[in-house]
Amino acid sequence: VIFDAEHFFDGYARDAEYAIEVCLSAARAGASWVVLCDTNGGSQPDAVRDGVEAMRAALANAGSRARVGIHTHNDCELAVANSLAGVMAGADMVQGTINGYGERCGNANLVSVVSNLVLKLGVDALAADSVEKFSELSRTVAEIANLALPL
Repeated sequence: VIFDAEHFFDGYARDAEYAIEVCLSAARAGASWVVLCDTNGGSQPDAVRDGVEAMRAALANAGSRARVGIHTHNDCELAVANSLAGVMAGADMVQGTINGYGERCGNANLVSVVSNLVLKLGVDALAADSVEKFSELSRTVAEIANLALPL
């Protein structure tokens, strides 16, 4: 079971204890993943890092085996940066889309996120030969979606 904690970072900024408890309740109820969402796309990377670290610590302190994921939106042009901050803070899953296509200003561009993780940060996220195919993947998805490639 994947629990997507919509508006987690907004909630965490207003009442961190409550935001954490909601996610712990999901883990106690059987969620194997707790995905922290920047639903409004307004969080900064430091806030994402702090929230992911706090959630991981709370899960560990509760003896939970649930893992943490990250789901970001691009309203402030920070979806990729926030996803990277989440992974560096311990998130094991990144939700996003090819080319960042998504509602409003879009989601985290997985082509950018994975390329940065593998090629710049040395994270074993995907085989390097798969990353080599990202340009073709990006162009193909743009063509099928009839949308422009991201700048």
